[in-house]
Amino acid sequence: CRPDENFATYKMVVDSFYLPVDSLNMVDEQDVLDLYADIALMAGNFYHAETNTTKQPFNFELRFYDNIQVQGVPVEAIFIMGVGSCSSLNSYPYTSTDIWEIFSEGGNCHFNTQSNDAMDHWRCDLNANLNYRDKFIAYYFTDRYSVCFSPLQPSGCQGYEMEYLSTDQEVYGIDLENPNDPTPWDNWYDYLLFHNTESSPNFHTCTNVDEMDFYYEEMAALSTDYCPTGKVVGKHGVGNEIIFSFYDSFWTIMRVDYFTRNVITEEGDYEPSELPCASC
Repeated sequence: CRPDENFATYKMVVDSFYLPVDSLNMVDEQDVLDLYADIALMAGNFYHAETNTTKQPFNFELRFYDNIQVQGVPVEAIFIMGVGSCSSLNSYPYTSTDIWEIFSEGGNCHFNTQSNDAMDHWRCDLNANLNYRDKFIAYYFTDRYSVCFSPLQPSGCQGYEMEYLSTDQEVYGIDLENPNDPTPWDNWYDYLLFHNTESSPNFHTCTNVDEMDFYYEEMAALSTDYCPTGKVVGKHGVGNEIIFSFYDSFWTIMRVDYFTRNVITEEGDYEPSELPCASC
């Protein structure tokens, strides 16, 4: 109930349910309890099936839709958990050997190793430095508002190392062009997120230390600037998109999930419980 740890990535499971209604479109209390039990079991099975022992539930999200079906009210349930450690990664500001591939798990171009990538570093640092945390109170997140940032128009705001999650706002194209780029369209700092294409000079997929710092700083600024009033930064997703064609193109995408923070008071009847599991 206090999502305050830092993880290498976030994983989620999405499923659809129906809440039965009677002839007057009313719901029965037991049906509501059964629905919550089914959703908790969905989340618990997903959580316990994760073999990485570094994990923590992050958030439940329920979306009820008003287009009542024969089966009842459609309900979309989303369970998100943090997975994996960032402890082996370097942190911002980066060092001279932080020359990382944009390819997923492409590795370090300086040491010629095949593990981690630029997105892993940016994701871990953004989540470590910008996510809302307060270890002195109990709280939970609701009312997600997600913003997708992409140099090119996003296609569902998903890509390598970033799962699909519905977004409320998209920022792309001219809105992400770098206004201080000294030489436009030369594959160096053309956008506020990494973008390279073989149709322009200086094509590269290894980010040097200056690029690592620049893109982290710009993504951090975007995350802060677009935070809606009354919400806090919950988490960041960072991945990449690739177009393989006559001229290949590579670019980074970022999704920031903002939430309303809800404090659990001492007077409340909150009691933590374990996630259920059907096959544990």
